[in-house]
Amino acid sequence: MPQPLILAINPGNAHSPTLARLARELKGYEIIGADSCAIAITAINARVPDLVLLPERSPRGEPELLARLRAVRGGVPTMKLPPVSAADPAAIAKEIRNVLAAGGAKTTATPTPAARPAPARATTVSPVPAGPSPQVVAAAKAAVKWMQLRRVMWEATASDLARELAFAPPSTVTSTGQAPEPYESFEPSEPSEPYEPHEPDEPHEPDAPHGPFESAESSPSRKAGASAKWRRLALRWLPRIGVLGALIAVAAGVVAFWPRFQGTATDAVATVDKPRDLTPQTTIAVTSNVPAEVLIDGTRAGDTPFTGRVLLGTRTVTVRAAGAERQFSIEATMKPVQINVNFSKP
Repeated sequence: MPQPLILAINPGNAHSPTLARLARELKGYEIIGADSCAIAITAINARVPDLVLLPERSPRGEPELLARLRAVRGGVPTMKLPPVSAADPAAIAKEIRNVLAAGGAKTTATPTPAARPAPARATTVSPVPAGPSPQVVAAAKAAVKWMQLRRVMWEATASDLARELAFAPPSTVTSTGQAPEPYESFEPSEPSEPYEPHEPDEPHEPDAPHGPFESAESSPSRKAGASAKWRRLALRWLPRIGVLGALIAVAAGVVAFWPRFQGTATDAVATVDKPRDLTPQTTIAVTSNVPAEVLIDGTRAGDTPFTGRVLLGTRTVTVRAAGAERQFSIEATMKPVQINVNFSKP
């Protein structure tokens, strides 16, 4: 026989101490917890519990959870857990046994906590007969509300129209249903002054003829105005043109002299960055009658004819040719060293 299953809604682990002590009191019962009502609904879909423990404060989604419990055939009993500070695990365990023994039909009330906290409230969620869909009920409520609002608006419009008709002056209504506009009262006009004939104007003298491209104004004045206008434009734009030309000349000079300037700056930096060798040295020159390799202190220095520098002191100069080799030990001083090798002589 499977163990009775108790599902406890425990949001935020608020009732974890009570549930831990309750698990020790209920030997042979399986108690599982759910952090939210949504998780509890998922657990109910997997397996219907024998009892559901609800927290003291209604959690989010409790209506949906109760609706899911009502949908279970036969209903699922529920109990409200008391606050953690007033919880008595032994009394709660006894009440759970009584509820499960009664088959979930027993309903108990939660008494007010006194010196000894009372057990939690147990209620049975009985199945509710299927009714109209919530969407249909919401749509019907919205339609009724809209009709009431429109009725109020119609009554207000009718009252305003009746008020306007009550205060409107009586008028004759035409066949078109519209009242004619009132006629303005006739006022006699003032008598006009007697007509006096005007004196004839003097004959107009035609202007002197002018060319097809000349206007009534004199051409010298137009030329003077045009020249003054061009002079003002020239005075306004000449400084700007001069500044622009100077900028172009500077840019062209920079472009022309930039490679040279860059090369000079690079050489100067290379000259500054190159360390100076202050070790005393002297020059050495090595020649031979056949091509040969020159080694100074065992390090290759070059090929003959060779000219280089060596440190002061005792140095070993080796001149090596194909099938022959000559070795010299020299004392390098500030005086230049000259070595001539003739491989034809032994």
